[in-house]
Amino acid sequence: VVVADRGEIGQVVRTVARVCKGRPEVEEAALRVHAPVADRVPALTEVARTLQDEGIAVEDIGLRRPSLDDVFLRLTG
Repeated sequence: VVVADRGEIGQVVRTVARVCKGRPEVEEAALRVHAPVADRVPALTEVARTLQDEGIAVEDIGLRRPSLDDVFLRLTG
């Protein structure tokens, strides 16, 4: 999720954490919040719907597959 307003990034982090059941990562400079999920499309839909219901402006939202580096780091810590 790319947030439109820096002041709302905390709420986006809480929403993503609640829906994704994990700890989101934040890229402050890019106003981007992302987290791994098992059920990709349902999670994306719920995050988008929740943010819209909360009145949070979003610049972009989407899915991406993990890179080989992401997978390696997740497995090895």
